[in-house]
Amino acid sequence: MISKIVSDALVKQMNMEFQAFYKYLAISSYCEARSLIGFAKWFLSQSEEEKEHAMKIYRYLLDKDVEIDFLPLTQPKAKYTSVVDAVEEALKNEKAVTASINQITGLATTEGDYSTASFMKWFIDEQVEEEATVKTMLDRVKLVGQSGDGILMLDREFGGRKEEAPSQS
Repeated sequence: MISKIVSDALVKQMNMEFQAFYKYLAISSYCEARSLIGFAKWFLSQSEEEKEHAMKIYRYLLDKDVEIDFLPLTQPKAKYTSVVDAVEEALKNEKAVTASINQITGLATTEGDYSTASFMKWFIDEQVEEEATVKTMLDRVKLVGQSGDGILMLDREFGGRKEEAPSQS
């Protein structure tokens, strides 16, 4: 049995993942409008990954017989001063997601809900990768600054992101 406090936290996390989907879609749009097709592709792929994370939580809640009360999404920031600004926003988002996941894991453990604590382990591990990837992207974008050649080189590189097959778990 999953407690109300844990299920409410998971619903909030699911919303946070859907909100990340929405934010990354907005960043992708920002990049595409500036003909940064590689960055746009990377953020579009990232938005789909965030949606998969939300759906993982959705499925878990349904499997635990939780009736889900969906929360509203807010309009994402869509105007950035630069690619650096957009990537900084992405890293800020990943850090907030990590903090929330850690909080839910602690809460589940405190509540004696070991199945949820176990379920959250995948998200903990995923966030290590997510933060590291976006931090590296930010470091590299800052390194090239406003150099058109540098941004175009990174655009080509990030456009080569391999699509991951949707996870089955």
